[in-house]
Formats: sequence, structure tokens, C-alpha cells
Amino acid sequence: MEGHHQHHQYSGLHIDTGGSSGLHIDTGGSSGSGGGGVGGGDNLTHWSIQETRDFLMIRAELDSTFMEMKRNKILWEIIAIKMREKGYNRSPNQCKCKWKNLTIRYKIEQKTYILTQKQRVLKQKQRRFKNFILNRNRKAL
Repeated sequence: MEGHHQHHQYSGLHIDTGGSSGLHIDTGGSSGSGGGGVGGGDNLTHWSIQETRDFLMIRAELDSTFMEMKRNKILWEIIAIKMREKGYNRSPNQCKCKWKNLTIRYKIEQKTYILTQKQRVLKQKQRRFKNFILNRNRKAL
């Protein structure tokens, strides 16, 4: 990201992730759950594909901040607020759980892909060897 900068201020938290407007959060105020939709503690609701894409874009904006900070609770609150601004009602805990689930699924898919690639290579080698043996036997006849 060009021109990317960050600013952290922990009393009346302000984090500027390089966007056109800063994000101000008062962590001592109400926990407002936003308008309608999913309740704050309901982790069983389905995330749409678009909601997941929006979530990933928001999480990506804060990725370097996640790497810098040891405690991420406030960052998950920021993500939940940004999701609410996009019309989704997700709690910080739901966002954190979604991230963990996505990373676990990604690692599983990555391992599966690698195994599939290895299996393809092995099958190709087996085919080549089989063809080699068949051709050798034909020449010997």
C-alpha cells in the first residue's frame, strides 16, 4: 500500500490505517449491536460470500497492525465496527472466529492441493514407466 501509515492512541483509541478518514472508537461507551440482523453472540449464522469478501478486505487493511500489536481485542472491535458500517451485524468474537476458521480451512485446502499435485506427478510417473515397459517388451518381441 502506497502512503500507508498508522497511528495508535490508546486512550479513546484512534487508529489511522491510511484511509481517507481516521477511525475513532470510544471503548468505554455502549456496546451497541447495530441495527437488526444477527445478535452479537450468535456464532451459528451463515456468512454470505460477499460478507466474507468484505470481511477479508477489512482484515487485510489491518493486517500489519495485527502483526505489530500483541493484544488484538481492539482490532477485532474495529473490524466489527467496520462490518457494521457496511451493513453487517457481527460481534468482535464472531469476526475473530471467522478469521480462525478461514485460516484453518485455507491450510487444509493448501495441504490437500499439495497432496493432489503429488498424486498427479506419481500417476504420470507410473504411466511413463508402464509405457516404457510396454515399449521395451514390444521391441523385444
